Amino acid sequence: LPTIILRDFNHKFWKSNLFDKILVFNSLIRNKLIQELKSSEIILIKNPIQNISLNYTKAIYDYTEKKQVLLLPSLIGFLSLDDEKKSIEKWILAINHINNELENFEIIIKFHPRVSENVNFNLIKNYFYEKCNNINIINEKEIVQPLILSSKIIVGDFSTALWWSMCLNKFTISINFDQSYGSDESSIYGGIKYFKSLNSLLNFNLSKVNIKKYNNKNEPKKSLMDALASL
Repeated sequence: LPTIILRDFNHKFWKSNLFDKILVFNSLIRNKLIQELKSSEIILIKNPIQNISLNYTKAIYDYTEKKQVLLLPSLIGFLSLDDEKKSIEKWILAINHINNELENFEIIIKFHPRVSENVNFNLIKNYFYEKCNNINIINEKEIVQPLILSSKIIVGDFSTALWWSMCLNKFTISINFDQSYGSDESSIYGGIKYFKSLNSLLNFNLSKVNIKKYNNKNEPKKSLMDALASL
């Protein structure tokens, strides 16, 4: 019985007619495939990596979750302030909106580790401190995992850190700032709150979100082994 396991909707073989069953990790992908393939042989399962990741990190890291928002810009900090001004201003609008919505939260920012190679990075950091209140810019070389674990909310553009944050049942936000190729990657994950533009974030009331309820919604019940046993 030929079977394919797809991690995401962009997999090049997803339209193949060679497969009798398709196993997917979230309902958004399942619904898209049902619409496209006109097939009911698409099974929703738990992501086995998700539970392993959560149990593993709880075992090796000593952390306490705080009322903290972690921001993870992955595409800025590499050039001069002038060259990145347009993108930086978008992040500043997002940060100030989050600050206004979540007044009792601490805001911390962790840039990509490679920004340390940029001789202009201190100017960029100082610009953020000038334009934003109540922020703390963490050393870019710090390990991101403990920061994610100790934060209630994780905000980024698109990176593997957001997927990992989702696996840890964190309230994870992805903002598509520029609609560039691949910037909508997070839109396929039901565990990530995806905003298709900066304006859609600015019009969203973060203060009304039930974080605990959001983290657990629509979680698949069937495991990979259960699905395979039923084939």
